[in-house]
Amino acid sequence: MRLSGPNNTLMDISAELVSLFKQELEFCKVNRGDAVVLFTEPRFGQPYPSAFMSAATEMGADVLEVMIPAIRAGITKPVTEALKLADIVIDMTQIPGGHSPWLYTESHNEVLASGSKTLMVFQPQESLRRLLPDQASTKRARAGAEFFNDVKTIRVKSDAGTDLTCSKEGRMGGFQQGFSDEPGRWDHWPSAQVACAPLETSANGRVVLNTGDFVINFNRMITQPVALTVSNGKITKVDGGPDAVEIEEYFRSHDSDSRGLAHIGWGCEHRAIWGASTMDVESYFANCLIAFGSNFFKGPAKGCGLGGKNHSNGHLDIGMRGTEFYADDVQITKNGKIVYDKVK
Repeated sequence: MRLSGPNNTLMDISAELVSLFKQELEFCKVNRGDAVVLFTEPRFGQPYPSAFMSAATEMGADVLEVMIPAIRAGITKPVTEALKLADIVIDMTQIPGGHSPWLYTESHNEVLASGSKTLMVFQPQESLRRLLPDQASTKRARAGAEFFNDVKTIRVKSDAGTDLTCSKEGRMGGFQQGFSDEPGRWDHWPSAQVACAPLETSANGRVVLNTGDFVINFNRMITQPVALTVSNGKITKVDGGPDAVEIEEYFRSHDSDSRGLAHIGWGCEHRAIWGASTMDVESYFANCLIAFGSNFFKGPAKGCGLGGKNHSNGHLDIGMRGTEFYADDVQITKNGKIVYDKVK
């Protein structure tokens, strides 16, 4: 029987998600007796915590919810110590359109270093269902990161005017696959992408955001072209119309290091729909995802995190289509396709 009423509607939605969330926890290799910590905050607005609790309980795991206040100065030591006890932390502290309060923190690095797995989940239900981890996209992401490890120089170009070069010599190739399946690994469901943190002062050139490109933090597409001038690793000038003004205001509201190139890479998810959700954009097949700001988080698992040195309090993600991505002398993307056989 399907009950009516606002409270029961929430219960129904949660029940419908339990099967889906059990599949995700199986990808994450959650076993009977594992400690699953649901890390939440009160403004989340989705029935995900209760659905994860039901799914994990049905699998025989021990489940605990840790809720932090909506207004906070940071992640406290007692919270960090509690999260270290988990086999896996399901991070639901980020509200849509907001900046993750935990991802780029020393607390998160400590939890990963302790061997706990972490998984960020806050995307819309439709995207979670459609982009449940997939063998083909996972294989692309892992292969791309493996290839990326030994790359020294990156260049991104576009007909819109982007021409940016940077060095990643000595930096790891990272990947996201949509599930966290080994100790010390972070991931984000849904996701399939390759990324790295370039050397902090190495980036020079221009990034031109074309109409239809997507600013993740604003959760919307660019309406008029924006040109970002990058010198010695940082944005020194933002030109354009209203979108440029908003981007510049973002940087002014954060510290000066928020203008530094944080990470760059390409999307591996053939099922992603441009604009359907922020992670659809980040993972969109053969896109270029570029970000500015914090990039210091890293876990001990292979290909986990970025390993940069920027501790900014800002992090701005931007998705661009129509780019050509080069790793050393190898072209990775062209005309919306991944063209290098080893990472297809």
